[in-house]
Amino acid sequence: MRHSRQRDEILSLVRSGALGHPTAQEVHDAVRKACPAISLGTVYRNLHQLVEAGELAALETGGALHYDWDLRPHHHLHCNRCGALVDLPLDVGRSLRRQAQAQGHDIHAYDITMRGLCSRCLTKSDKHS
Repeated sequence: MRHSRQRDEILSLVRSGALGHPTAQEVHDAVRKACPAISLGTVYRNLHQLVEAGELAALETGGALHYDWDLRPHHHLHCNRCGALVDLPLDVGRSLRRQAQAQGHDIHAYDITMRGLCSRCLTKSDKHS
């Protein structure tokens, strides 16, 4: 994959974690500060190439594609209220892998997204009760 200033800016922005698990539109809005002429199509194309190259992960949730810089095994909570994707560093993978192997399967990768309320929305709910 050929390096470009735009791709480097996109990767740096997503890896910073400042946007959480951004959509392409959120990346586009933020990266335009450094690259004002960048198009949304260019952002989509570069994000796709970065996922294909193993530099980022893509998560589909809530009908949208989100990008994740953290490539270590982890899970997510998708908040039903605010739509946030929150990392959950739970260690359920070994148990799931053992159960699958006991049934004769070989798991190479998995993605678990739980749905509920994030701590921020839950705290807001408690204050309004």
